[in-house]
Amino acid sequence: GHTKFKKTEIGEIPEEWEIVQLQNVTNQITDGTHKTPTYTENGIPFLRVTDIQSEEIDFTKIKYISKREHKELIKRCKPEKGDVLLSKNGTIGLVKVIDWDWEFSIFVSLCLIKVQKDKLLPEFLAYFLQSDIALKQFRLRSKQGTVTNLHLIEIRELLCGLPSIEEQYKIVQILNSISKKISKETKKLEILMTIKKGL
Repeated sequence: GHTKFKKTEIGEIPEEWEIVQLQNVTNQITDGTHKTPTYTENGIPFLRVTDIQSEEIDFTKIKYISKREHKELIKRCKPEKGDVLLSKNGTIGLVKVIDWDWEFSIFVSLCLIKVQKDKLLPEFLAYFLQSDIALKQFRLRSKQGTVTNLHLIEIRELLCGLPSIEEQYKIVQILNSISKKISKETKKLEILMTIKKGL
């Protein structure tokens, strides 16, 4: 583990971690379409916050849009494998790493984050976005105490504690094995503690 910690504006972090704004280690932070699309019987999956609430995406519940509309939407916002989705309206702080190949588009309630892969692992970012360090910052920035809406600027300016890629990889492996063993509620505590300790 780490022996030396430093006090920073986001709390105590291991001495050799950097503090960066999320926009400086990502290639794009955007949100899905702001207008409700025309839903179709089948076609291209169109994901909303409710669709990323559980581990598995429930295909019986998702909406679909036409290929044509999807083609338009991906000019501005094109989710791809290895990107990270973050809910920003309604329930905030739900996170999913896109680990599938099928095409889809997203609604305004989801934020799409494309990481710079040499600096930031998508899985590490996903854990970080669920940590108290991130949630505290979102709370401070929001107008009211309860955060129901995040703005892209708040996500872009989020301060992240950033270890080396090698260390990120180790942390992700440890957190993955922990979270397999424990239930959701205790998982959040464990993640928080492990991030605090900096492993």
